[in-house]
Amino acid sequence: MFTMKTNIVFLGMGLLGLMAWAAGQRHDVEAATVVNASPERVWEVLTDTAAYAEWNPVIVRLSGELRPGATIEFVNRGPGGR
Repeated sequence: MFTMKTNIVFLGMGLLGLMAWAAGQRHDVEAATVVNASPERVWEVLTDTAAYAEWNPVIVRLSGELRPGATIEFVNRGPGGR
């Protein structure tokens, strides 16, 4: 008969095994949408960082130069609007 301590050890080993398996898995998420706008208009909206809070429910503030190698800073809203 297994003791409480033995059950906890087995549970811990099982959880560690599950975590190791999950860490080795590849997870891809894809989404697509058609935007009825010119590439120039899309770029204009994406680079207007001062207006992010108006349309982006996650990133509420973004600052910095949008160019390769630059550093940006952003404030994001988590689940529940926090």
